Amino acid sequence: MPLQGERGDMFNSIREELESTVTPLLKEIVDDARKLMRQEAELVRTEVREEGVRARQAFTLLIAGSATLFISLVLCAFMLVQLIATEWLKVPLWAAFGIVAVVMALVGGGLSFFGGKKLESMRQSSGRSMQALREGFGWMQRAM
Repeated sequence: MPLQGERGDMFNSIREELESTVTPLLKEIVDDARKLMRQEAELVRTEVREEGVRARQAFTLLIAGSATLFISLVLCAFMLVQLIATEWLKVPLWAAFGIVAVVMALVGGGLSFFGGKKLESMRQSSGRSMQALREGFGWMQRAM
């Protein structure tokens, strides 16, 4: 039922005044939220890009170092086999090769384990950034 008279005009003017002040305020809030989401998305992109550069540098150094260490390890292994077979234990050559192979397998397994842990921690740190972005977009969808 429409309000009539002086009282109805007063309510209409209050309503119009509220609409004229609240609407721009809500629009500004939504615009700020959109701007925040764009900034957050840009931050995640930058973090992912930086992680990629650091990972590429780390893998390049890892490959170069691994190749060099592999060559030196092969030479050291042959040296140890000779020492075990002829000087230290004076065992057959096949036994000396077996001893060196087992020790190297244990060391290699330990290094692989710790390398895998390091890669896992890198993956978790980038996962936290993506989770923050998903939460922000979820909030934005619920708000609109």
